[in-house]
Amino acid sequence: MVGGSYDQEAGEENGYLPTDVAWYRKHFTLPDDFEGKAIWISFDGVFRATYVWLNGEPLAYHDSGYTSFLVRLDNASSVAQDNVVALRTQPDEAKGWSYEGAGLYRHVRLVATSRLHVAFGGVYCTSNITGTIQAHDDNDPTKGLYADTASVLVSAEIANEETSGGAADVTVEFRLYNGDMLLVSESASISVDPGQVTVSNSTLDVTKPELWSLPRPYLYRLETPQFRFYN
Repeated sequence: MVGGSYDQEAGEENGYLPTDVAWYRKHFTLPDDFEGKAIWISFDGVFRATYVWLNGEPLAYHDSGYTSFLVRLDNASSVAQDNVVALRTQPDEAKGWSYEGAGLYRHVRLVATSRLHVAFGGVYCTSNITGTIQAHDDNDPTKGLYADTASVLVSAEIANEETSGGAADVTVEFRLYNGDMLLVSESASISVDPGQVTVSNSTLDVTKPELWSLPRPYLYRLETPQFRFYN
């Protein structure tokens, strides 16, 4: 956020704008169906040095204004009570070469999952292009490029936060879309022990894939829409 009055004492590296400490506080009550779930607050962006408390208990410190971070809540919150989250951010130490603002500048989300879930940031995707790469129109680069085939290598980290019981047998489904059209889907089965994280891998083969380029930045969409587990 850019605000306040220009002040020569603030320094040219901050555009002569203030970089004061900011406090945020919010009261909230968790829904009844959050009982027993894994719960986080997801911060997409806070500038810069950030401290987070819940119900007076210090939970997290994050030192970058350019990366998202999660704060775990279920060990400190309660479904039955009013909860209060407090955030303090100190933006006075610059990270770049211009005025970078201060405070919350991206979305904040409350996230709840079962104890068996896809890990935060745990979906990965790479592709191997094979065969000849060709242009749709040699005279018009905006028409884009395509290849003979591509193998899309996908993986998902599945976390089992249960502390007792046997392993969870999980089937993870990966889906690759071209716009709204489903191109290919594959399923992979794994077993995840309590307290462990296990990676599920699969390969999606695509014929005549469209390629990303500056004149035509073509994109596909990968989804891991659901997984089924059986104890």
